[in-house]
Order: sequence, then structure tokens, then C-alpha cells
Amino acid sequence: MTLPRSIIIFTFLFLTGLIFSQDRLMLDTEKSSIIYYAKHPAHKWSGVNNVPKGVIEFEENTPNRIAVKANLVDFDSKSANRDANALRIFNAIEFPEVSFYSEDLTLNKKDTISIIGEFNLSGYKIPQSVDLQYIESDTGYSIKGEFILDLSQTKIRLPRFLFKPIESQIRCEIQLFFIKN
Repeated sequence: MTLPRSIIIFTFLFLTGLIFSQDRLMLDTEKSSIIYYAKHPAHKWSGVNNVPKGVIEFEENTPNRIAVKANLVDFDSKSANRDANALRIFNAIEFPEVSFYSEDLTLNKKDTISIIGEFNLSGYKIPQSVDLQYIESDTGYSIKGEFILDLSQTKIRLPRFLFKPIESQIRCEIQLFFIKN
């Protein structure tokens, strides 16, 4: 049985309309960064990733999907031993990146965006809800702000120093710039 030509044409036009009704903007890796801040009773430190990758999709000028990833090896805490230990703890050979994905974005008043999504880290899915600053300019869109990522929602054995683990709540600060074509 063959489909009538009109159904095939309608389906093609409908799917084409869906594809072209969305705009996809890529993350500007030269301007974007992700910083984590960790704590232990003996000291605090941070690590920065200056080369995250990502995309944001818009439908009718409204963001409706976002995906961001960062390679674990690209985080720099200014201590090679600490960075190597983090790669071991997060099993970076098997899970080389941390990623975030959401299809639940809501623009709010006062240039903010609420995003409900999920982090993937070391094979664990960590639900996350964040409210961040959202700014549109002539050249693109920026999403900035901070949130807490709670590692106690995983079975990752946290690094220890002097027999004490680091705090499970890691503060993250992001600056994401998406470029208009």
C-alpha cells in the first residue's frame, strides 16, 4: 500500500516547518565558563573550565531546549594532583564529561530564566532546578548565575583529606554566551 501523494507532501511540509521554526544557537566557547567551588574543613578551592560546549534552541523567539557539556579534564583547580584525583573519583575514563540538558525553560520577568533539567555526572542523573540571569543582545544571549550541585544525590565517594570528606554541596557559577548567526 502506498500513501497518497498529498499525505506525503503534507508530512514533508509539516516536518520542514517544525525544523525551520526553531533557531539553534551555539555556545561561544571563548567567552563562556563554568567554575566550581568546593569546600573541606581544612581548605576551599575552585576549578574553572573555559571551554564548555553547548546549544540552545528557540521556538518562536522563546528558548525551549538547552544542552551544555564540559570535559572533566578541562577543569583546572591550579593543582595537578587535585585535578588528577578528581578525574579518578569521577571515573573520567568511562564518563569523561559532565552535561546538563533541559526541555523545561521559562522566561520570567526581570531578565531571568527558570530551568528544570538534569545533570549527568559519572553515570548518575542529578535533577536540578535553577533560576539564572538571562540577557538578550544584538549579538546573542547570555545566561549567568550560580547554583548548588548536591553530590549526595549520587553514590560517588567524595574525596577525603585528614579522614574527612569534602562537603557534598558544590557551588557552581556559569557564564554562557550563545551567538546569533
